[in-house]
Amino acid sequence: MVIIDRLLISCGNGVNMKKTIITVVGKDSVGIIAKTCTYLANN
Repeated sequence: MVIIDRLLISCGNGVNMKKTIITVVGKDSVGIIAKTCTYLANN
């Protein structure tokens, strides 16, 4: 399961930053980060 949280942070002076937190939940396996990155890049 992949959980994605998106945040908009106001830094003052009219500057806003977009941040994303990605949490991968499940059994640890070889290549899980690569698979997650590939999925996110394709979708």
